Amino acid sequence: MNDDKLINLMNDIDESYIDEAMPKRFRRRFPLARLISIAACIALLIGIGASVFIYNSAFALPSPSGKLETKHISGSEYDSVISSTDSTVGTLDFMGIAYGSGYYVRKSETAAENVGVAIERGVLLGMQSADIYEISGISRDFAIAVLGAESEKYFVYVNMSYFAATRESLENALSLEENAVFTSAYYYYQGKDGEAKTAEFIGIRREYVYDAIFGGRDRGLTASHEADSDICMRLCMEIPAIGCKNAAVSLTADGTAYITVFGMNYRFDLGRIRAHRLINHIAKNCKGYDIIIVSEER
Repeated sequence: MNDDKLINLMNDIDESYIDEAMPKRFRRRFPLARLISIAACIALLIGIGASVFIYNSAFALPSPSGKLETKHISGSEYDSVISSTDSTVGTLDFMGIAYGSGYYVRKSETAAENVGVAIERGVLLGMQSADIYEISGISRDFAIAVLGAESEKYFVYVNMSYFAATRESLENALSLEENAVFTSAYYYYQGKDGEAKTAEFIGIRREYVYDAIFGGRDRGLTASHEADSDICMRLCMEIPAIGCKNAAVSLTADGTAYITVFGMNYRFDLGRIRAHRLINHIAKNCKGYDIIIVSEER
């Protein structure tokens, strides 16, 4: 028998026979393969635990209690910022007009520099004649500008039957990338003693916030009469082209987002991680104040 055949035969010997023939003090208690498997399982469990810890640390909602300066504001001032009803005009001669396939309601004013080409002239609105214009960068399906024959102001009329099926279609209809201005953010949280608190953050970096909300893959929109009561942050937004001062993007703890423009709410799923990352970024990088609402003397 040559050496190669001998080696092959030895390789085929059952290891249990070797263990039996070996003195007890030299016997292997655990095969090497079993030790490797156990070590791999332990490493996996450690990795999972570390991942959970890192996730919870990175994406838990912040608690800025005791870390912010205090800011006192009146109830009326706070309501004017938070209110989702946005109309900058008073008594109106003609509140609504039927145009195309929609019904447009007068909501605000816009500057002449925001007005585009004329769509139709000499349109009879109630007892007046008026010209209808496009608003630069705004889809006429969403809003139009109206100039009365005896007026020097361009009034913005919003199509109340407009519906955007996706976030991208609403973004394009309002040219939000060019038109949206984020002014401040209000964060609702629990203080150390469990009391409900409100913090205001200013100095928001527009590019980061816009990309966090509108970046990534497109999302379907659902019309919503009211925003969720579980809102934890409201990002105040202005759209100057249409004279909208109280637009907003509101976020819930579970990652639901609401876009509010002229009191119309559109709901979509932003995602829990993206929402928490955005909230943490604002709380960490923006100037913040704990808001205390003071009573007003009558």
